[in-house]
Amino acid sequence: MSHHFLFVGIPDRGHVFPNLSVVAELIRRGHRVTYVTGESMAEVVKPSGATLLPYDSKYDKVDILDIINSDASFMPRTLVEDSGAMVRAALEGLADDVPDMVIADSATPLAWRILGLKWQRPALQSVSVFASNEHFSYLHAMMEDEDGVVSEVPDEMGDVFGAMAEVIASFGIETPVAEFVLPGEEFNLVYLPRAFQFAGETFDEERFAFVGPSMDDRPFLGEWTPPAGDRPVVLVSLGTVFNQMPEFFRVAADAFAAEPWHVVMTVGDGIDPEEIGPLPANVEIHRWLPHLEVLDRASVFVTHGGLGSVMESLHTGTPMVMIPLTPVDQPTAKRITQLGVGRILPFGTMSVEELRDLVAEVAADEEIAANTREMQRHVRESGGSRLAADVLEKRLVDNG
Repeated sequence: MSHHFLFVGIPDRGHVFPNLSVVAELIRRGHRVTYVTGESMAEVVKPSGATLLPYDSKYDKVDILDIINSDASFMPRTLVEDSGAMVRAALEGLADDVPDMVIADSATPLAWRILGLKWQRPALQSVSVFASNEHFSYLHAMMEDEDGVVSEVPDEMGDVFGAMAEVIASFGIETPVAEFVLPGEEFNLVYLPRAFQFAGETFDEERFAFVGPSMDDRPFLGEWTPPAGDRPVVLVSLGTVFNQMPEFFRVAADAFAAEPWHVVMTVGDGIDPEEIGPLPANVEIHRWLPHLEVLDRASVFVTHGGLGSVMESLHTGTPMVMIPLTPVDQPTAKRITQLGVGRILPFGTMSVEELRDLVAEVAADEEIAANTREMQRHVRESGGSRLAADVLEKRLVDNG
């Protein structure tokens, strides 16, 4: 029986990419999929076969300087505003074609709850970051210092709860915000293997399905031609958001200028590659590339530690040098260290010598290589898009 699934989420490649294989798998099984996200994701979403329903996204217009120069409430407030905007777009655009199930990005926690209530349809969260339960809080992990002490919540975060209350009330829902967002029996589709999750053994199967990442072809990222010869390859990338740092890429280029490495750098849309200046002959730079193709050849991945990038690195069994940039990256840095699949290099103290030496150490570390191969096994055996589609179909059946 064919069903109509709705995916909802912010226009961020790190949050959209994990859903695409699941969307494509559902469509292969004869279902229809609508995807509510920003117009900037059109070229990313449409090849999956989903129908794009765009919404006017504030997140789409955020500049990295807005994040750096604003208080701690800026990004959460932006996500709350986007939750309201995507819900309005869904309710208006699908008024005559209500989907059978809603799958909403956990970065917009209001969206799935509101749509589920308004349509009286089963709704759940897709989680492309660490999941949270009674034993582990991703939010608290982002606020922990090196000693594990959770910092106090900034006063301005009260504005976020006020914004949530306004969005909830705007849809005629009278539930107090604290009760509305309180974790309960909601279901979570988690795009990590359980072995990578903090306190993974404490997450029950009634509320959490750890389906792991799904790796598929992404033709919109272009093609990569491997270099001739046998030089080891190192991939350098800061993901899709924090790329407006030409000085970082200059350091990376200089670190390997006289070394027997072939360096591949991707900079997204954040900067013009020309800003980095002349590059050594053994360094190539691109806006976008299919990272999986590069990582299949790479000995080390230098990354800021976005979980999408980390999953790609583990899928190919590539050890990492992680350079955390924001509090969001700190839990990942801690987990990479715990699992022994890479090493951490603080951004504030990074030098040409430190980067060069640490990459060489990681490439030669047999224990890191063994740990990475073990986690690669968990990633590849986690189930991916086929298991995710099975889970979604079963939940529709269970919900009548």
